Amino acid sequence: MKRQKRALAYLLITLVVTAVVITVSVYNRRNSTVTAQSGVGDDQPPIADYSTSESSDQQKRAKRQARSGFYDEQGLVIEPKAPGGDIVVRSEKLRKMPALPSGISDAVVIGEVAGAEAYLSNDKSGVYTEFDVRVDELVRDNTGSITPSIWLTAQRTGGRVRFPSGRIQKYGIYQQGMPRKGRRYVL
Repeated sequence: MKRQKRALAYLLITLVVTAVVITVSVYNRRNSTVTAQSGVGDDQPPIADYSTSESSDQQKRAKRQARSGFYDEQGLVIEPKAPGGDIVVRSEKLRKMPALPSGISDAVVIGEVAGAEAYLSNDKSGVYTEFDVRVDELVRDNTGSITPSIWLTAQRTGGRVRFPSGRIQKYGIYQQGMPRKGRRYVL
C-alpha cells in the first residue's frame, strides 16, 4: 500500500513538473514571437553605403583607413545580379577557433552593445561591423588598460551593404551571428 502511495505521489509530481515546463515553454515561445513581430530585438546588422565618400577630417579618415585595411582583399562584397539570400562565407581559420578564445585574447570582458555601424574595407571588397561596447565586468585584462564602465570598440566581419542600385545585401561568416544592440556579451 505504501509503495502504491509513493508511486502515485511520484507520478503526480512528475505530471506537475511536466505541466510547468510545458507552460513556461509555450509562454516563452509566444513572447519571442511577439518580440520578433514588434521589431524589438531586430537582428539585422547595420548597413554600409557603397557610395559613401571618406570623411573630410584627416584624423578620422586615417583611423578608418587603418581599421578598414584589415578587411581588404576579401572578395566578399559583390553586388548580386538578382535578389537572393544572405552571402555567407566559410572560414577554416574561424571554424577552428574556440567559441570563447580566451587563451589567445589579451582581455575578456562582459559588456553591453550600445551601438553598431557597418563599414566597407578600403578596396570595398570586404564589409565589417564595429560595435560600441560598455564594459560591465572585467574577467581578465593582460593589457592593464581596461576598467569597468569604459567603452570599447569590437569588430566582426560582416554587415549589410547598400549598392548604388538600391539593393541591400547581407554578408557574414558561416555559423557566426552578430552581436545585437542592447544585449550583454562575453567578449
